[in-house]
Amino acid sequence: MNPYKVIFNQIKRGACVFAGGRACSLPDLLKGVEKLDKHCSRFRSTNLMEGIVASQRIFGGQMIGQAIYAACSGTMHSEALVPRSLHVSFMKGGNVNHPLLFVMNDNYKDNLRRHCTVSVMQKDTMVISINMSLQKPETEESTFHEDSIPPSPQPEQLPKHDSWFHSYLKMRDADELDYMIIDMMTKGLSHTFDNREVDEFYGDDLQLPRNVFWVKAHESVDQREPALHHAIVSYISDSLMIAAALRPHVSLFSNVSQIASLNHCIWFHQKRFNISDWMFRLSSIRYWEAMVSPGKIGNDSNSRSFDSYGSQFMDTLTTALE
Repeated sequence: MNPYKVIFNQIKRGACVFAGGRACSLPDLLKGVEKLDKHCSRFRSTNLMEGIVASQRIFGGQMIGQAIYAACSGTMHSEALVPRSLHVSFMKGGNVNHPLLFVMNDNYKDNLRRHCTVSVMQKDTMVISINMSLQKPETEESTFHEDSIPPSPQPEQLPKHDSWFHSYLKMRDADELDYMIIDMMTKGLSHTFDNREVDEFYGDDLQLPRNVFWVKAHESVDQREPALHHAIVSYISDSLMIAAALRPHVSLFSNVSQIASLNHCIWFHQKRFNISDWMFRLSSIRYWEAMVSPGKIGNDSNSRSFDSYGSQFMDTLTTALE
C-alpha cells in the first residue's frame, strides 16, 4: 500500500501524532528510542513532539512514555518487565530541536523485579528524573484491585469532544480567543484518543476542579507488549490531569501565562490492561486558588469492567496574569 495513503488514513481516524515534522503512530512515537550501548543503559530519542503548538517545548507525557518503554525493554530478563509505580520530577522544559538522552541506573535488580532511576538529559542538563519500580507480568491470575465508580452513561451514549473544554466554553459564551488557546493547548495530544466527557457530574458549576470522562486509544495497540500500554497511559495522563487543574480558570484562559507539571506519580494496579478498551477516569484537584494555583491532582482510572488499573497524583502550577 502507498505509504502516503497509510499516513492519510491514520490522520483521518485520529491514529497518529506529529513529531519532528512528520506523522507517526503513537506506539511508534513511544517506541522511537535508540539503544546506544549493549548494556541497555543509554537510549536516545530524536523524534520529539511539542506539548503546545509552536512552543518548542517537548510534551512531558512523551518523555515519561519513552522512559517507561526504554526501561522495560532495556533489561536482561527473558520476559519484558512492566512498571509497578513511578515518580517523576520535572526539572525544566525540554526543547524539541535537540535530542533526548535516557540514562538508566539500577538501584536493585533480580530475576523478578528492577528498581531504577531514569535521568532524561538534554545538552548535558537533566530535564526530568524518574524513579521506577518494574516487575514481570504475572501469567497466572492474581488479585485485582476493584473500586466503585459513580453511575455513568456508557461511552457510546455520549458525544465525542474535539477538545475537553469546548462544551462548557460554549455555555459560558467564551470568545474566539479562548477557543484558539484551548485548541493550541490540546492539538496533537487529544486527537489520538477518543474522549467522551460525562458532563452531568458538573451540574450547574462548570468550574468544579475535576474531569470525568471515558477515554480509549483510537487505534488497536499490540497486546503482546504490555509495557507499551503502560507507556501510553502515562503519556496521556499528563495532559488529562492538567485539564482538571485548568477548570477553575475557565474565565482566565486568555490570561494564563504558565502551566507546568511539577511532580507526577503513577501506581499501576494491574500488570496487563488494554488501552484500546474504554476506560473511566476521574481527575480532581485537591487545592486551588483563583490566580496562582499549585494544585495537587488525584486521578483514579477504571476499566469498563470496573477493575481499577491505576491511580495517579500530580502537582501542577498554573499562573494567570491579573
